[in-house]
Amino acid sequence: MCRWFAYIGEEPTLLEDVLIRPKHSIVKQIDVHFLPNLHITYDSHHGRKMLTSGVASDEHGPNHLTNIDGFGIGYYTGVAAEFNDDHVNKPCVYRNTRPPLNDLNMMSLCAHTSTKCVFAHIRAGSSFSPTVETNNHPFVFGRYMFMHNGFVGNFLKIKVALLQKLSTAAYTNI
Repeated sequence: MCRWFAYIGEEPTLLEDVLIRPKHSIVKQIDVHFLPNLHITYDSHHGRKMLTSGVASDEHGPNHLTNIDGFGIGYYTGVAAEFNDDHVNKPCVYRNTRPPLNDLNMMSLCAHTSTKCVFAHIRAGSSFSPTVETNNHPFVFGRYMFMHNGFVGNFLKIKVALLQKLSTAAYTNI
């Protein structure tokens, strides 16, 4: 399951203080869980949930208990608005497919960046989409930043009709 973090507040926060330092920070949730060595499984034979001890494992399929398909961080600083002709604050996004704690660029960025609004995402991909940076949240459209979870059911059946309803400007931003 993907993991998200969001902070929106009046007080600036250092990215490192909310994304890296906490004991259960989002970047540590790739393979460390809130209840380490304790997982809930479903016993289909008896029709009940069971607590089982063990370590995070992908034995039930890829990424069953780990989130190793990349990460993304998006934040607003206000700096870009000072230099843009339209003076609109637009988000900065950093994405990667490597584990975040092994990404020295991300660690440096977080140690030197403060914001009043940050989104972060640890991705647990599915067989429906490849492991590439562009599939990592947050997503940006102009001045807007957003995240979503899941997929659109029967997308292939509605794709053409949906695309025909888009304006040219929206279509060129896909």
